Amino acid sequence: MSETDTDSRFENETLHIGRWRETAEPGSGDPALLTEVPEQYNVVIVSGERGHDAIPDFRPARFSRQEFRAQVDALHEQGRTVLLAIGGPDARVDLRDGQEEALFERLIELTDDFGFDGVVLELAQSAARAGDNRIVIPAALKATRLHHSAEGRAFRIGLTAGAGDAGSAAEGDLPFGEELEGHYDFVARDGHVERA
Repeated sequence: MSETDTDSRFENETLHIGRWRETAEPGSGDPALLTEVPEQYNVVIVSGERGHDAIPDFRPARFSRQEFRAQVDALHEQGRTVLLAIGGPDARVDLRDGQEEALFERLIELTDDFGFDGVVLELAQSAARAGDNRIVIPAALKATRLHHSAEGRAFRIGLTAGAGDAGSAAEGDLPFGEELEGHYDFVARDGHVERA
C-alpha cells in the first residue's frame, strides 16, 4: 500500500469486485441501477467511460448527475467502494504529452461530481502503448492521488491484466505496472484480485 493511503478499511478487506455497465437495460439480467449490484461486492467498477475532447470522461446516459451521485452515495453508505473503469474492449484512449493536467482536472471533476473513489485501468497493451498514454496516464493518476491525499481522501488505482491483444504482449504483462509501481492498490487478473 502507498504511504498516502488514508483508508485502512480498503487495505484490510478481501476485495470482491462487481461491475455495473452504464448500458445495462432493465430485463437484460444485468443490474439497471448501480444500487442493484449485489451487496456481496464491496468494490463496484462502473463501465461506461467515454472520451470527451480526447480525455477519458463519464456522463451517465440514463440518469441525471444528481440521480447517479445519489446511487454512488447509497453504495458508500453501505461501506462499498465505487471505481470508474478507464478503457475497455473498444477503448480509443490516445493521449499526448502535455495532456497530463487536463486528465488530472477531469479525474478531480469525476471524483468530486460523481463520488468515484478512484479508477481501474482496463486498457489492452495496444491501447496502453498508444500515443503518450504510458507517460500521461500515470502522471495524472499520481497527481490525483496526491491531491486527494492532501485533502485526507483516498484515491484508489486498480490495474487489469490479461486484457492484452492477441500476439501483442507476453502473457502476464501488466499495462502500466512499471509506471505505477508503488501507486496502485490491486490487480484484477483472470477473475482473481491481487493486492499491490
